[in-house]
Amino acid sequence: MPIAFDELYRLKKTDKFTLEYLSKWIDFYVVPRSGANYYLTNEDLKQSMISEVTGSDRLISFNFSYKGTRNNPVSVSFDKNKYYERFVSLNRTETSKYFAQGILTDFGFFFRGFLNLKEEQLFELDFDQGSERLIDRNEDKISCKLILKDKKNKIIADFYFEFEGFKSLKRLKTDWYAESSGELNFFMANRMRGVNDGDVTSLLERTIARWVTMVKMGIIRDDINTNI
Repeated sequence: MPIAFDELYRLKKTDKFTLEYLSKWIDFYVVPRSGANYYLTNEDLKQSMISEVTGSDRLISFNFSYKGTRNNPVSVSFDKNKYYERFVSLNRTETSKYFAQGILTDFGFFFRGFLNLKEEQLFELDFDQGSERLIDRNEDKISCKLILKDKKNKIIADFYFEFEGFKSLKRLKTDWYAESSGELNFFMANRMRGVNDGDVTSLLERTIARWVTMVKMGIIRDDINTNI
């Protein structure tokens, strides 16, 4: 079980953060002027206490006392962005339905459906529109910065997240389709009017810039044809 940093950082609750609790993740030791570090034993810890515990973006800080003697404040490195990143997981079932390059431009619209959010009743996820979206075309991955907010719209954390599991472009051979449309049928009927039977390739090539835009194209996704 991870440390309850959210209670300390966001809710400012320190009741749980006793010396006994922190000792599950932190080794307490004394740095002597000479010789090896002395790690406090269970008996030593019974004669120790901590107070004024706080959590910040990069640190967990507290005051440490041993046998009633208060020492200098202690700080332990702790990256709150990495901690909150654990609240977010990838929904590979959803990413597997799309081509990474096909949704890159409108990724801000799609990204939320690709994610599972722990404690959804407490947090919201946003996409940093100003951040750079990086695409790995070889691995079919997209990475971008996400912002985790509380329900009052206060930013709690931000971190880069990697979206993977998208369709390979090789799938276009089977997933891409093109078919005629009513507009194209009307255009061809007028274009072919009065044309004798035979090869009309050259006639169509001269007007391809016009009629190709009338072709109905799309991607087959879960047996649903999605127009593009």
